[in-house]
Amino acid sequence: MASSSQPTQLEVASASASVPVTNTNATDPEIDTQPKKKQKKLTSAAWIWFDRVVKHKVVNGKQVKLVRAICKTCSRDFDGSSKAGTTHLISHYKTKHERTKGQKELNATRVGEEEKLEAFRYDEDVSKKKLALAIAMHEYPFKMMQHEFFVDFIKSLRPSFPLSSRITCRSEILEIFTEKKEELYSLLGSLSCRLSATMDLWTSRQNKSYMCITVHFIDDNWSIQKRILRFMLLEGRHTGLNLSGAVMKNFFDWNIDRKLFSLTLDNDSANTSCAGDMISKLNRNAALYCGGKYFHVRCATHIINLVVQAGISEIKQSIDGIRGAIMKIKNSPLLEEEFRKRAIECNLDSSKGLASDVSTRWNSTYLMLRSALYFKEALQRMHFVDNSRFDNFPANEKWDEVDVLCKCLRIFHSITELLSGTSYPTTNWFFLKFSEIKLRVDAWTKDTNIRISKMGLAMQTKFVKYWEKSNLILAIGSFLDPRYKMGLIDYYYPQFYEDKGRREIDEFKNVLKDLYKEYELKFKNSDAGGQVIGGRGINIGSNSGFSGDGDDDNEEAGFRRFMLERSQPSSLKSELDLYMERKPVPNLQGESFDLLSWWKTEGREFPILGKIARDVLAIPVSTVASESAFSTGGRVIRAHRSKLDPEIVEALICTQDWVRSEKKLGNVPTLYDAFEGDDEVTVE
Repeated sequence: MASSSQPTQLEVASASASVPVTNTNATDPEIDTQPKKKQKKLTSAAWIWFDRVVKHKVVNGKQVKLVRAICKTCSRDFDGSSKAGTTHLISHYKTKHERTKGQKELNATRVGEEEKLEAFRYDEDVSKKKLALAIAMHEYPFKMMQHEFFVDFIKSLRPSFPLSSRITCRSEILEIFTEKKEELYSLLGSLSCRLSATMDLWTSRQNKSYMCITVHFIDDNWSIQKRILRFMLLEGRHTGLNLSGAVMKNFFDWNIDRKLFSLTLDNDSANTSCAGDMISKLNRNAALYCGGKYFHVRCATHIINLVVQAGISEIKQSIDGIRGAIMKIKNSPLLEEEFRKRAIECNLDSSKGLASDVSTRWNSTYLMLRSALYFKEALQRMHFVDNSRFDNFPANEKWDEVDVLCKCLRIFHSITELLSGTSYPTTNWFFLKFSEIKLRVDAWTKDTNIRISKMGLAMQTKFVKYWEKSNLILAIGSFLDPRYKMGLIDYYYPQFYEDKGRREIDEFKNVLKDLYKEYELKFKNSDAGGQVIGGRGINIGSNSGFSGDGDDDNEEAGFRRFMLERSQPSSLKSELDLYMERKPVPNLQGESFDLLSWWKTEGREFPILGKIARDVLAIPVSTVASESAFSTGGRVIRAHRSKLDPEIVEALICTQDWVRSEKKLGNVPTLYDAFEGDDEVTVE
């Protein structure tokens, strides 16, 4: 935008470079279309805002040259000859059209039947930033800034608005990314809770490996939050030590290495090695609770995939027969027409249609089998009419096996949908779900049907490995739900461990006490002065007679712990005891329960347990957050954008995530959605 001061040399140069000397139009006989001698360059800044048009008219038999200046904003016609100068042109623009930075303008809006005038301030820098943000959020191509009709549209709104080049647009997006990154750094530093992270790897269409690191936490308003920390190019071999080094470096760079609670990884040997190395390094500074006992969390969706694939392999032949029949029907218009006819004959809703699957995605296989079972009678009628059209079409007993498998997969499908949602569920949900899975799998192993029992055994082998390593943290999450407390553990453990059930319950209580004591110790040693311990105020501040650094501080801390423990009666009940003694919150059928709101209000009576709840309930039980970022990465690095460098790829993906989280947005529509979805307009 031009300022009210005199034009700079840069503006003059811009005007002389971009403003045409003549504007010819073959349809207007008054406008000169003959080639003339080279005109002088237009050096005045006025020609940024005006078009210079040269015309020739015949007046009294003589040809007269007329030079006019047409305002680009309002199309008003002025004398544009050199004799007239440009002062009147500049004056017109400044008085009629120029807006200084921050100057208020009026905007007319209609509210019902009335028009309302509202004042607003136009800021060119803000508008440029908003345009760059729109390109990042909606995944528009950078070249859009140079598309002729887009430029024409923008200039019709604000002729002086400067549209950036692709390189400048890239720089503007990187500036937004840097600004948002600094805001996130400050946010993470201000949190008083622990952070849980996920890490996963992805190979782009550029054949480059990217590492995505996300952090999860419950903020001061007790809302669960997720942020992408890094989406970075990963070079070198994907060994456990290399992965550990890359992740640790980022945790140190963000200054959160002493605020970590857990890291969720998929079930890969390199990831197991990575987690072990990180625990060893973090324990050197006593950064982890309970020595890192709860640090490594196995990805639940990955385990479910392994368990289900193991079960599906046992009745693969029956599934292949159904898959083959569905593919034939979908690939033949004649067969599809016959299928709809048979479905109507069987009083089935043919509009539901048959679902096809991708063999490597078990949930799509489940949906295919579910639709096949619904249309079982129609498919059998088609096979009866011509039994040669389908190869390996399943017999009745095979359909029974498929029916049992489908019922088995239903519970896996429901928990996968919960894990894959856009809002990340708290940890308390999963002990109940996985307990149901464990009981079902154990029952299938004892089924009288040999195929079902073999399927159950195959699933059990995979599931037990996950259960043994992850059931404790899931159980702690369940305990922190005031509707259940010890209820689910007392109910399920005897069924899991039979005669050893009581011993396992006692072991779980010991684990809870150890975790509570560690939090209690850190809570007592906080520098907040007077802390409420078991309902009593105990004030042992820093003015306890010690001063100095180094070993003196350690001695002071040790003495303060000693005095705190000594000052409390041994019979005083802990928060843990009081929480367990309180009656569970009624679990009313059909009513939703906001666990985080409960801890935000009622948890004030349990400050130490509240800290545990805030850390444990935020643990992600799967790496879905990272995999969601890979979906975004696949759209960002499309075929026609495959040359994007890793720096701008990270800026685009992280900026999207941070802005969505900051503004509490759901899925933001992108250009890719327009390709995939229905972009038609229906006129009624």
